[in-house]
Amino acid sequence: MKANQKNIFFQVLLNCFLLISFGLSGVVSYSPGSHLDSALNTESFFKISLSDSFLIILIFVMANCLFIKFYKQLHDESNIDGLTGLISRYAFIDVIKKVMIRSNRTLEPLSVILTDIDHFKIINEKHGYQVGDELLKILSNAVRSTVENSDLICRWDSNQILIVLENCTTTKACKIVRKIIHKTRGPHLLSSGKSIRFTTSNGVAHMISTDHILSLVTRAETGLHTARDNGRDTCAVGYEWILIDYIRNPILLSA
Repeated sequence: MKANQKNIFFQVLLNCFLLISFGLSGVVSYSPGSHLDSALNTESFFKISLSDSFLIILIFVMANCLFIKFYKQLHDESNIDGLTGLISRYAFIDVIKKVMIRSNRTLEPLSVILTDIDHFKIINEKHGYQVGDELLKILSNAVRSTVENSDLICRWDSNQILIVLENCTTTKACKIVRKIIHKTRGPHLLSSGKSIRFTTSNGVAHMISTDHILSLVTRAETGLHTARDNGRDTCAVGYEWILIDYIRNPILLSA
C-alpha cells in the first residue's frame, strides 16, 4: 500500500471511529432508560444533548484538522532534504518525469548535470561528518546561485546533486558546470573557523527522445566517472555508446 493510500485509509478509519462514537453518544443521550432517575425536565435534557452533540462535532473537526496538519508536515519532510533544503530524490522522480514529457512534447533540449564532491569519504574520515555536511551545504548553495530559479535541483545521493536544465543544450550545460566548479574550489570558511578547499567531478547528459529517468541519469553518471578518471575537478559528457565500453576503456569527452 502506497503512502498516500495509507494516509487516506487512516483518515477514513479515524472518521468512522468518530462517527460511531457520535452515534453511540446520541443513542445513550436520548435513551429514556438513562434518565429514569433524573430530575431534569425535558427542556434541560435536550439542552444537554445538544451541547454534547456540538462537543462531539468540535472534537471531530479538530481531529481532522490535526490529522491534515500532521500529514502535510510528513509530506513536506519527505519532499525536502533536511540538510541542503533541496528536493529529495523521492519527490524528484515524479517531477522529472513531467519535465521530460514536456520537453519531448515541445522538442526543447533538456540536459542534466550530476555533481559529486571528490574524496567525500576521506573528507568525512579526516575532518568529521560535520565538515562533510557543511561542504554539502556549500555545494548546494553554489548550484542554486548558478542555475536559473526555474531549474530543478535534487540531492540525488549522499554526496551527489542532480540538476535538470530545461531548454538547455550540452554546450550550455558544460558552461554552467564550469561556473559551479569555480565556485566550489574555495577556500571556504567553516563554522569551526577552519578554511578548507574541495573539488567536484561532474557528469553531463543530454536527453534523447527514447530516454527514461534511469537511462538519462546513467549517462550523466558515466560522464561523472569519466571526469574522475581524468583527475577529478572537471566535467565530462556521457554518451550512450560509452555505456558499452566504459569498463574496458573509459574515454574522456571534452566538455
